Amino acid sequence: MNEPLTKESILSDNFRETREDLFAIRREITQKVANHFDVEVRGDVNVSPEAYSLYIRALEYDRLETKEDNQLAIATLSQAIEKDANFLDAYVKLASNQLLNHERGYDLDEKWLNEVEQNINKVLAKDESRADCFWLLGRLYIQRGDHKKGVENLEKAIELNSNQMRPYVTLGEEYATNLGDPAKALTYFQQAYDLEPTNFNISVNIGIANAMIKNYDEAEKAFRKATNQNRTHELPWINLGYLYELLGKGDSAEIAFMNAAERNPKNPETAKHLAFMLINRGRVAQAESALTSTLKFESSNDELSYILGIAQEKRGKIKEAKETWKGGQLLVEAKIKDNPNVPELYFYLGLISARLGEKEKAVTNAMTAVRMDSTDDNVMGVSRVYAILKNKKEMLNWFSRARAMNTEYDETFVATDIDFLDYRNDKDLIVAAKK
Repeated sequence: MNEPLTKESILSDNFRETREDLFAIRREITQKVANHFDVEVRGDVNVSPEAYSLYIRALEYDRLETKEDNQLAIATLSQAIEKDANFLDAYVKLASNQLLNHERGYDLDEKWLNEVEQNINKVLAKDESRADCFWLLGRLYIQRGDHKKGVENLEKAIELNSNQMRPYVTLGEEYATNLGDPAKALTYFQQAYDLEPTNFNISVNIGIANAMIKNYDEAEKAFRKATNQNRTHELPWINLGYLYELLGKGDSAEIAFMNAAERNPKNPETAKHLAFMLINRGRVAQAESALTSTLKFESSNDELSYILGIAQEKRGKIKEAKETWKGGQLLVEAKIKDNPNVPELYFYLGLISARLGEKEKAVTNAMTAVRMDSTDDNVMGVSRVYAILKNKKEMLNWFSRARAMNTEYDETFVATDIDFLDYRNDKDLIVAAKK
């Protein structure tokens, strides 16, 4: 280990110890670095070995990125805190994994958000200078639909520690996804990249932002870079496939989605995009097969059930389609009963109800999603509902509103999005997509 500016050696020790000795090694390295810079060690360096061992195990679960492993990480971090109630890093990581339940749709119970807030406050009560806590608060407010406070806390995290990559990424995602400013998002992603140039997730985000501002060559370069930075993860291939689909390169898109599926056949995003592409290319039976396979692992996924019903309908399996949508409707309603403050659930309930021809229920739920969180996704959701219900006037009205919020809703979007299939050649919709 060398000092970055002077290249002076700080640490040259070699360690050949067992896993049980990780805590002692960590403490030794931390103290040697602190001694070199003549600073005082702060934080969790003196936590108990048992707690730290559990913390390391939780990190291993976290890296697997599945619903089941996320729950194991939460349980293990809780055990670590039981061993050492002053282990602040464990509280922070616990809050982050609890928040993932909502961010990834694993479990939308409101209790997780409440527990995130409680754990963050416990840490801030002991150390109010922790930037990672404000990063978590930013994510928490965004999940609750308060985007203003979300941005304020993320900016506070950067103010406290400008060398921490994660707040830049989250700010970028917020501006790209919810605030309709992909150009600003790109500046945040670039700042994150400058801090961690080998991180494949950042390269993916740079690609997404470039695609949103229609800088497609740079988007492809970023996604390709990400596939090389991490050759085993499906995310770069999913986004590369979606880009090729937007560009009308169907064969390349299919190859990319197949690469993603090979890496992780359980990922619902892969199944969703692959199914959309196959439906658009007239290979509906293959789309149905891909969706059915993934639903074996993701049986409670509202979006996949919704798309499966569309595939079944297009194959003339009207009875099966209605049964699929009815089952999805009951599932979403049960989720809303348990978690009434999640806009996404009302969004999908609106779409499914529209497919079932339940007009009033469809519009009411789509509008509820907008009232709860008026992002461009939810605004476009109302347009989708009216498109399915064949109400052209209101479809155009809400499409124009969403288009004003996010220019990604262009002619290519209209030509590929499954909910606007009946209006793909509609002159008025094409004009609205060009404005």
